[in-house]
Amino acid sequence: MHSRTYSAALAALILSGSAYVAAGCATGHPEYVQAGPPMPPSEVVIVQPGPEYVWVPGYYGYSNGNYVWVQGQWHVPPSGYHTWHPAQWVHEDRGWHYHPGRWVP
Repeated sequence: MHSRTYSAALAALILSGSAYVAAGCATGHPEYVQAGPPMPPSEVVIVQPGPEYVWVPGYYGYSNGNYVWVQGQWHVPPSGYHTWHPAQWVHEDRGWHYHPGRWVP
């Protein structure tokens, strides 16, 4: 019985981790990149799944020396948060630096 509960919990953890990776959150970002990201493509924002959902726009990740577009999607904010501050690439003295998006109260 405990083994079955443990297996179900482990499967749920693995699936939630897979969703996190599929959403592009695991895209690695070097400390600095010399060339800035391209202009973002136009995104089609699909119908809001429910009133509690907030649109999290797409962004450019960086992988294997190339910018990779990660499509935006709807998310339910964590408790106490309601606004998404989008990810951005900022030009600094040493090059372009990635600042990840985050939830803000």
